[in-house]
Amino acid sequence: MATGEPYIAAEVAANLVRNNQSETIYVDLTYQPQYEADGRISGILMVATDVTQQVRSRQQIAASEARFRHLVEEASVATCLLTGRELIIEVANQSIIDIWGKDKQVIGMPLAGAIPELEGQPFLQILDDIFTTGETYSATNALARHKLNGQWRDIYVDFTYKPLHDTSGQVASILVTAVDVTEKVIASRKLEESEARFRTIIEQAPIAIAWLGGKEMIVETANEAVLASWGKDDTILGKPLREAIPELEGQPFLDLLNQVYTTGDPYFAYAAPARLLVNGKMSDVYYDFIYTPTRNADNLITGVMVLATVVTDQVLARQKIEQAEASLRGLSNWPIWAPGRLTWPPVFWITLSD
Repeated sequence: MATGEPYIAAEVAANLVRNNQSETIYVDLTYQPQYEADGRISGILMVATDVTQQVRSRQQIAASEARFRHLVEEASVATCLLTGRELIIEVANQSIIDIWGKDKQVIGMPLAGAIPELEGQPFLQILDDIFTTGETYSATNALARHKLNGQWRDIYVDFTYKPLHDTSGQVASILVTAVDVTEKVIASRKLEESEARFRTIIEQAPIAIAWLGGKEMIVETANEAVLASWGKDDTILGKPLREAIPELEGQPFLDLLNQVYTTGDPYFAYAAPARLLVNGKMSDVYYDFIYTPTRNADNLITGVMVLATVVTDQVLARQKIEQAEASLRGLSNWPIWAPGRLTWPPVFWITLSD
């Protein structure tokens, strides 16, 4: 009243007792001086507007945002929140800052300004498109190029861009989660290169080689030598051996392979006969072979390696020699008839007829 100046205050806390319960409310206050005709202040008009709900709603939102920031900062995966189409880095945990190769000074900056090397890469456009489509975007083993200590580096990430909507249903921000999978991708590629070299060695080997994967004995790799001995072509690749060579049913090989896979003990055989459909007819093929279990880094059996040499010609040649030797041994059984005529033993006639 002394100054005659109005007083205005917003969201003033006031403690009240209602229904025997103490509570705090918030009001917007206005104190307006009232004047007499002669200009003297005769009183004050006080107007109070209860804004408790508004204040509490804002407090709840602030508390929720604080909890969200805490969750982001403590998240086990790289996480950040990008706000608006300018992609302002609202909050980002240390994990994603490390992936970017930056420091916490990027918080509050537009993403394009914070990480200028993203220009020309697909990520900025993908993020912008989400504001239009409202759809979540995910990718695995995605290549990203960043600068770290002035040096370009390639990293690989699995990531998800999830749109967050405001009360009107419009995309207001995007939640980014990412996992650096660079080591996994590099290890996988080295493994692929190793497998490719392994396949090349098998394909170029002069002896028959095949690798059968898993308990189903999938024909994963087979060179020309083994395919030719089986009477098959490369269309059997990717098939279980039982299906690829159905005539093996009833022969010992499938059981032997299962035995090697189950026990982990190699199996050797020499001059083993196999009945195979070669060039449209069933044929006897003889092999010297070894079945060897293959193992992964955890020492678990992954399949069976087959190394074989076709010895059909040698076996047949040896059989002919044995037959000839048997025939020669039969000569000692020829009795001589006194007038000079020979009596031919039955085995000789059998040999001649063969």
